[in-house]
Amino acid sequence: MIALDPGRWSLEDAAARYRAALPFPHVVLDDFVSLETLTELRSAFDEEDADRLQDEIFDVTASSSPPTSATLAAFHATLGGRGVLDAVGAITGARLVSVETRAYVYAAGQYLLPHADRDEGGKRVVAYAYYVDALEDEAGRALEGGELDLYETETQGGEIVSARVRTTVVPRANRCVLFQVNPTSLHRVREIRAGVRLSLAGWFHR
Repeated sequence: MIALDPGRWSLEDAAARYRAALPFPHVVLDDFVSLETLTELRSAFDEEDADRLQDEIFDVTASSSPPTSATLAAFHATLGGRGVLDAVGAITGARLVSVETRAYVYAAGQYLLPHADRDEGGKRVVAYAYYVDALEDEAGRALEGGELDLYETETQGGEIVSARVRTTVVPRANRCVLFQVNPTSLHRVREIRAGVRLSLAGWFHR
């Protein structure tokens, strides 16, 4: 089992930051796992099968859900354990019962356009993106792009009519961001201009 200690997240402080954050509830947790676990997760990306996925809002390379390599599957299982679910619930105020995980590799030209993570049935309550590492590409270029933008929105009749970026989260290694899923929690991943971004991401479910 992957070592993942919620005690390192300062839950009371994280909960206060989550509630106060703009444009919608979110929190950034640095030093998310131990350095030993981080090393294991980095190496596991070499073992994980992934496919390039494209549609009208994204171009990404992603694993199955959940990942199948032993280390990444163990990470997913640990996220879905009662200890982590309760800790994330303490931060977000949600009663959580399960988690969904994929491994992502974003390389040059890949992106995720603005969207909200609404799902049929409304099971998704909290989205997460855990940045495992930012790597140089084959040309030796460091990561450029790949930031997570959170949008402030204006609505009319329940529909978003305008949006602007209010907060940007830089994809630093061993950083995890949690954010509330709601109809106006609009966000995007900026296009990668150079380098490679490794991440594990998905949703905590009610």
